[in-house]
Amino acid sequence: MNFVDPYTFRARVQPALIVVLPAGFLLFALLPDHPFFVAAFFGLLGAAGGTSIVAQVGRDRGLRKQSDLWKSWGGPPTTRLLRHRRQPGDPELSPGLRRQVEEWTGYSLPTEQEEEACPSQADEKYEEVVKSLLEATRDRDRFPLVFAEVVNYGFRRNLWGLRPIGAPTAVALASFSWALLVLTVWGRPWPDPWWDIIPNPDSVAVIRLAVAIADTGLAAFWVFWVKKSWVKTVADVYASRLVESVQTLRSS
Repeated sequence: MNFVDPYTFRARVQPALIVVLPAGFLLFALLPDHPFFVAAFFGLLGAAGGTSIVAQVGRDRGLRKQSDLWKSWGGPPTTRLLRHRRQPGDPELSPGLRRQVEEWTGYSLPTEQEEEACPSQADEKYEEVVKSLLEATRDRDRFPLVFAEVVNYGFRRNLWGLRPIGAPTAVALASFSWALLVLTVWGRPWPDPWWDIIPNPDSVAVIRLAVAIADTGLAAFWVFWVKKSWVKTVADVYASRLVESVQTLRSS
């Protein structure tokens, strides 16, 4: 039995888990001889609804940030795809696919001249097309590519929404992890050669080094990878898959 649907888990719960993951790593570094407590930490977090709370925060922040994202991109992803005018890097809709959209909707999309004369009115018509496509492609089994990309978009958008929380938290915990490692090895004699410490997987220093590296990797991910351009890449792919679904809709 699936208690969480795929979209909720991937697009909402997973971003929340990425936020709390550095804390779990650090807890393991503090209690390397008691992995049960680490497992209990995540178990209690889930039982108490901790990840669900963060997931809802991520969803709400993602939705609030979405309007800012769209504004910085020049408009919603699918609306930009349907336009004649575009900014550098925007995807382009083929004439053949545009005709298929017109045939499926039953009315003509704005021409380049009409769009140039009244961009806002043209966007309203494009948004009507988008709403129709969204409503017609809700069947996940029939439109798996659309569903896969909307999940990817939701995942990245919600991570972007959580970035103000996730990035400073990850950086702080990574710094603490390195400080903990320094305190662990300070004043201790190291093996000669030093790499003789590696074969001993139970070494507290090795565990804390691994945790410090993992937390640093997560911090780097939040700081250098989770950006508007990262969200835009998958948003444009989602828009393309949504419009391409008209081929399936016309054949039914």
